[in-house]
Formats: sequence, C-alpha cells, structure tokens
Amino acid sequence: MRIINFKFLENPYMKSVRAKFIPFEDDTGKIKYTADKNIAVFENDSFPMDRLTYDGKDLSFYFDGKEIVYEKPTDILEAKFEIDWEYRLTNMQNALCLSILKKVLMRNYGAEIISSTILENSSLTISAKDISYTRIKEIEKYINYLIQANLIINRVDSSFDKINYIAEIKGLGKFQSFGPLLSRSGELGIFKINKIAKNNDGNIELSFLVGKKAFDDYQEKFDLVENLKSLYKLNDSRDILTASRSLKMKFDSLVKENKKMEKELNLETVNELKSKALTYKDYSIIYKIINSPNFKELKFTSQKIIDMDNYIQIYGMPNGPTSSFMLARSKNLISLNLKSIVDDLSKQFDITCSGNMVQVQGNCKTIELVKILDVFIKKIKEIL
Repeated sequence: MRIINFKFLENPYMKSVRAKFIPFEDDTGKIKYTADKNIAVFENDSFPMDRLTYDGKDLSFYFDGKEIVYEKPTDILEAKFEIDWEYRLTNMQNALCLSILKKVLMRNYGAEIISSTILENSSLTISAKDISYTRIKEIEKYINYLIQANLIINRVDSSFDKINYIAEIKGLGKFQSFGPLLSRSGELGIFKINKIAKNNDGNIELSFLVGKKAFDDYQEKFDLVENLKSLYKLNDSRDILTASRSLKMKFDSLVKENKKMEKELNLETVNELKSKALTYKDYSIIYKIINSPNFKELKFTSQKIIDMDNYIQIYGMPNGPTSSFMLARSKNLISLNLKSIVDDLSKQFDITCSGNMVQVQGNCKTIELVKILDVFIKKIKEIL
C-alpha cells in the first residue's frame, strides 16, 4: 500500500486538478481505481464529504481505510477533477470556527465541551455549570475580534496523511483541528451565534453561523428592523421594543373587549332561545331550524343552556341534500339518554351520529330532517 498525501490537507485551496486513474487490487482480489492526485475530502466523522465531478460529471468516491476509491466509468483513464468550491469553503469556515470556539470556551471559561459537529449543522453542547447565557455575547464579540485581526493560522505538524491534526493561531495557542484548513482567521468573515437552548440534560446547546450564512442572517434581521421602523413610523430602532410592547397591550385590550362583547352577544342569544321555548309539564323544549348556523355561537349557547335545569334543545340545520342536527338536554335530566334515543331512530331513518347521553350531533337526509326531529320530540315526551 502506498502512503497517501491528501491534497485537500496539503493545499486546501486547490479547486481542480488533472488526474490519472490508477488501478489496484483490493484484499479480495477485485480491481478498483484510485487516482494519482486526490483533492476531495472523503466521507468521515469530522468534516463533510466534498462534492466532486470529473469532466463536469458527478463522481462517487470513498476511503476504504487504505486508498481513496473512485467509482469511475471503465473507459476513462484520465479526467479533470473539480470540487464544489463554495460548499468546500463553507465547510472550511465552519470547521475552523468550531475549533476556535471550542478553544475559547475551554481556555477563557474552563467550559466542558460535551459534543460538537459541523456535519448537519454547526453546533456544540456545553456543560451548563461552566457558562451562563450572559457570557454568550461576550464570546461572539471575542471571536469576531479574532476574525477582524486576520491572524495567521498554521499547522503544527507537517504531515498530510491524517484528517485530524493540531493547528495554531498566534495569541490563541494550539488547538485541535480537522479537514482542510484556512490560512487566516479573516477568511471566516463574520461569526454569529444564532441559537441557544437547554437540552433535556440541562446542558447548553449552541449553534452558530459563519461567513456568508452569518452575513445573510444579519442582513435578514437588519431588513426586519428597518421594516418595523417603517411600520411603527420610528426614527430610532431602539424604540421598536417600546412600540411593540404598546401594540401588544392594545392587542390584549382588544381581545379582552372582544371576548366581553362575544359573551354579551351569546347571552342575548341564550335568553332569546329560552324565551321561545315550548313548555311541556315542568320542562322547556327549544326547537329551532337554523338555515345559516354559526357553529361556534351555537356550541357556546347550547353549553350554557345544558348547565340550566329542565331544558331540551333540538336544532336542525339544512344544507343541501344532507342536513345536520344537534340535540342536547340539561345535566339534571339524568333519565334521558339522548344517544340511546337517536340510536333507536337510526333503525327507522338513515342517520349517522356521534355523542353521548347529554349531547348528540348527527347528519341525515334533508327531506327527513323535520320528521326525524318530530319523532325525537315524541319519544322525549313519552319518557318525561
């Protein structure tokens, strides 16, 4: 087995290269292909795998522990290898930023890093006892200071055969790094902590953005602030919070007033329905056909009347060929099981229904609606 020099470590800025495919025999005797120049990061546990093309076409590859293996077409012996540079640069920024962030947290705050990754998103988990939320902004400011200083970054070791290695920034010291390494801190552009939360274990989960993604996030927030200033007719963005609180108070007041008016209107409806109830013995029967029902209001008024003694409610709601009905009785009328009565009616009529002994809702043919409700009243009177 030959010693592999990973070109993505030796020259992380190499975007393309002309390379020859080299056949070799694996442990099983099968012929596979590597290349004389390997510029792409292969799949690993630390750094995202590069997106690679040969002569403009996608090229699949993997590291088998000994060689970088390319799944090449059989008729190709030489090709131009090219990586997706924007994707590589983003991953390089994330990797370096994560390394610096971990170094700062451990050196300046003595924080215990529980886990970290840049594979799906850029984040790390810190022991909650080691750092407080108030320190997070300090860290963000400090790392942006290191970025603006445009410090030189060096590898401590000179070999290029390991994806994890030790790097160094003057003034910050040595730190564990991985993958292709940027040469200056200024290439990170800008750093932003975009999410802080406590997980189920009580530890702090922190995710961050760097480079273009951080800039885009700041731009989005800036646009939002400008839009809010325009909406509230403000000159100073610092007044937005006060204006938002004032608007929230007005909104809450309107919601409260609306609920009060809604309650008053519903009570009027309750009293109107009660006034038109039919009297049978000591009971009151509310029977009404509603052509354009407000179901929210009907539910509210029905529930109010259910809480009153000796009321039976019967509502029919025509709607094309199929109609709805709602039946209810007062809680004190425990001898009436409305669900049982409607189940019996379903043997005579085409009815679908759901509910319980106190309240039932159902559907039937419009042509049978009035007849069903009349039979229901008759059965109620027989029980009462």
